Amino acid sequence: ADHTEKQQASGACEALTRVAQALVDNDDEHTTHDDWLVAAADYCTLCITNHPLHRATFSQVPGIHQAVINKLVSSSHDTVSAMGGHLVYIATYTNERNHQGFFQHGAVPALAQVIMNKKAIPLSKMWACSALQNMAASYCETPDDGTCFWEWTADHVDVQLDRHSPLFSDGSPIRQAILQVDGLVDALIALACHPPIAREDPDTVMPGYNAVAQTHDHHPEIV
Repeated sequence: ADHTEKQQASGACEALTRVAQALVDNDDEHTTHDDWLVAAADYCTLCITNHPLHRATFSQVPGIHQAVINKLVSSSHDTVSAMGGHLVYIATYTNERNHQGFFQHGAVPALAQVIMNKKAIPLSKMWACSALQNMAASYCETPDDGTCFWEWTADHVDVQLDRHSPLFSDGSPIRQAILQVDGLVDALIALACHPPIAREDPDTVMPGYNAVAQTHDHHPEIV
């Protein structure tokens, strides 16, 4: 994080708009080469990490959301796809234009395809899951981090948004879209219950306590 901040402060991100625009505009052999796409995605990600102003600048490049989904996330090249997922993960955070823009241009089915692809490398799946997580979130007008505060008690099935965290980007349509993708929730559950360390037997899993109990420690009403 310190290294990224130093790079941002040194003027390394002055080309952010140009790189994002090139990602949108250029379809020639040079700029669609896999190495170039990886470098472009990595550069944009570095520049917008922990930097709301740069995320806003990135979001305003016409066509950028469609380009990221079509050229990066949906790429058949694993590393390109992984870097695309990483970029969606960072860009979506507390930025309504990116959050909704990616959704409108097919982020959910594109990320789902990566997650459910048995041939996808773990890096691609990890960033696709991370991106889907931030896409599924809602973002609120709270200091620093956009966290939404919810009121949930055992006496009420529904969840109420705390009045001290007004909503500015609603993730509920995205969560509904996730539920509509056949097999996606099952794939996410399987990944969540899989061990973090590979075993000799690939079928061996070490699910967490909540997965075994099929309930939540503090909220038994959640199954």
